[in-house]
Amino acid sequence: MKVRAMLTIFTAYMALTSVSAFAHPGAHSSDEDKDIPTSCEQLANGKDYVTDVAYPEIKALQAKCESEKKPTGKAVGFKKKES
Repeated sequence: MKVRAMLTIFTAYMALTSVSAFAHPGAHSSDEDKDIPTSCEQLANGKDYVTDVAYPEIKALQAKCESEKKPTGKAVGFKKKES
């Protein structure tokens, strides 16, 4: 009998506390309010633009921006030493 009472109390407790686990709409920012970036500067601005790479156009833009940041392998500012 004690087991049944404890199980009932535990079930009631879990039912009441699980309601608080649901996220309310205003708690998290939504991508619906943001625009999709079209430039590297906009991609860097995560406040106003979507930065989720799940979007194919954002993933392509991110790859383009990262490739522009990488050095080309050419030394800049160095002169060839003359013998």
